[in-house]
Amino acid sequence: MAYVLKINGVSHEVSFVDGKAVYSPPLNESKSEKRKNADRLKGILESRKCPGINTDTTFLSGIGTLEQQFDGDVEGMNEVISAARRKGFNPTSGMFYYEPLARYVGDPEAFLSAGDGKGRIRDVCEKRGWGCRGTVNVKARQPEEDPLKNPKVPLAESIVREEVGRLRQDPSNQKKPERELREQVLDKHALKL
Repeated sequence: MAYVLKINGVSHEVSFVDGKAVYSPPLNESKSEKRKNADRLKGILESRKCPGINTDTTFLSGIGTLEQQFDGDVEGMNEVISAARRKGFNPTSGMFYYEPLARYVGDPEAFLSAGDGKGRIRDVCEKRGWGCRGTVNVKARQPEEDPLKNPKVPLAESIVREEVGRLRQDPSNQKKPERELREQVLDKHALKL
């Protein structure tokens, strides 16, 4: 049985004779390289599987679009996109939301395009001081900026509006300005560090 293998742009017909790979046209390589490559090829042909390729180009191949990622969950997709837009980022339909990079729902740095590779994930992790192991490897370190420098964690706008509405029901709060009631809600409910 013969196989065709393309090496450096040249097609070679490969067959095994007495347990050795025979290339036509012959490969131009040393004896040790021939032995090593023949062993590798033999393993590939016996297992009928090529070794995995993990380059920047192949890293996100086949991931799909935001719509495909959310698989019909239009509400979930719109929530993530709306949150990103509130942060001033407008994701395109060809992007992918890589949730492990997201610090919060809709984090603009968690959106990847088809052209982004492992380097983009590495850059984000390094910037944040996050460590990761696997396809991308980054050692953890202190982040470039203090992630807790803001003393209050903002509340969802819907919660703030709901609480302001409750405060407005109290007659003593009906004449207070909206800004004052919002501050009161944030002072009471936002995390204090």
